[in-house]
Amino acid sequence: PAWQGATEGARGAFVAAFERYLVSSYARALLFVRDETLTVLGPPSVLDATHAILPMRVVMNDGDRVETEVHFRLERGAWRIWDIRASGISFVRQYRGDFGTEARVRGLAACTESLLQIAERNESELRKRLQKDGSIRRAR
Repeated sequence: PAWQGATEGARGAFVAAFERYLVSSYARALLFVRDETLTVLGPPSVLDATHAILPMRVVMNDGDRVETEVHFRLERGAWRIWDIRASGISFVRQYRGDFGTEARVRGLAACTESLLQIAERNESELRKRLQKDGSIRRAR
């Protein structure tokens, strides 16, 4: 109901916030990657002209192995990551369920605002970490 009753502007704002949330969340997760090993298990499987899957294995620093698939879509002439599935669990499906519930309960505008707040916190943490590590120098 939240999506169907929303204006095009509200839908566009949600999609943009969701994309910003995903990018900042994935980037933040990379801050914690230290001793993990990532192995590409073969060439991408091309499902059709606009979809491909890259199989990978992540070996965590404690030795646990996580079978992972990176799903790509061809959009506006560029291949973009559409989803990441770890041990069969889709990140996008999980996030869609979480935020779909919030949109139904609190409304699409409130859900959009939540996504933006989380993305801003993630981005702030990224900036602080990169500045601390010396990867970003402040302009003088």
